[in-house]
Amino acid sequence: MFTTPLKLNDSETDLSKNEFNNFLLTNELNTIKNKQTKLITNRIKWQDKYIDLDALTKTGIGKIRYYAQEINQSLDVDISSAYTGIYGEDILFNVVNVGIIENIKTIIFNEKNVILEWDYINDNLTVDVLFVIYRSQEGGVNKTYTEIGRTTNRFFTDSGSVPFLQAFYKIESIIKWEGIQMSTGINYTGTFICENNNFEYGRYNNTTENPKLYQPINQSCGRINMVGISKTGNLFPNSVTLTKKSLYTELSRAKFRPFR
Repeated sequence: MFTTPLKLNDSETDLSKNEFNNFLLTNELNTIKNKQTKLITNRIKWQDKYIDLDALTKTGIGKIRYYAQEINQSLDVDISSAYTGIYGEDILFNVVNVGIIENIKTIIFNEKNVILEWDYINDNLTVDVLFVIYRSQEGGVNKTYTEIGRTTNRFFTDSGSVPFLQAFYKIESIIKWEGIQMSTGINYTGTFICENNNFEYGRYNNTTENPKLYQPINQSCGRINMVGISKTGNLFPNSVTLTKKSLYTELSRAKFRPFR
């Protein structure tokens, strides 16, 4: 294959130029000399071929190669065309079995430091995985999260939370390959910032998960791995009937006795 236009350097001798021209003539090569017209592609065709899925692997690096064909007036492929059979740069792709963040655990130490741990499976060593951690200590449904760190590990320590408040976390997993990155999912968790805390949702959690309000009354279910352990009704019914004014008063008084 020769690049066009075919031309020897001016520094070549006449003997070299003649030998080169004789080589082209005697071998009847299909060449294009000084062809300056543009390569225009039209009547693009594609063919969907049957692929045996059992022969493919679920993960790994592959490539797509695309070819050009010149079509004559009878819509047949011109096999003698210099444009038929040429191809551009291969398109590389990487098939990854993307995992998700699961089983987030929180450990609180030194009153306000929180260790976050989670599970994430990645069986493709050609991609890098980055985890972005966000925190919010706002109440309500529409929370504003702030990024507090990034790590390639499956654990992270948050030392900037405010104690005696509930902290909400979201962790995003990002895979990176060949300068391209893509988010693969987000998972959430929350905890009450207090060391050795038995009420991770706060003292004023009115759900059945607050053992101070709802005591388990049947432990045998748990011993045989059954869910839905029976619980009492609310032991302190007035805890859910406080007015906003009464609740504000109670919380204001409680701020002076955080270890109660």
